[in-house]
Amino acid sequence: MNYTNGVQIRIGDHVIVEKNVEGVVVCDYDIKSCLPGYDKWLTSDELESGGTLASGIMVETKELGFLYYAEQDEDISAKLW
Repeated sequence: MNYTNGVQIRIGDHVIVEKNVEGVVVCDYDIKSCLPGYDKWLTSDELESGGTLASGIMVETKELGFLYYAEQDEDISAKLW
């Protein structure tokens, strides 16, 4: 998955989501990789709402918890220091 400017989103990236919420990309389902300690999120089990976590990214935030993005989203931007 890429940011809207075409740069690839990577696990460990610090991002801004949902307009102003800070988070960290903890899983990348496109390449089946995650930060250490997040292995349980790399599952092919069906979700309660249907479907699986087969593509996209998972972002962990303090304010909103875990957010899953299946597709590129214009609300995801790299956090600039």
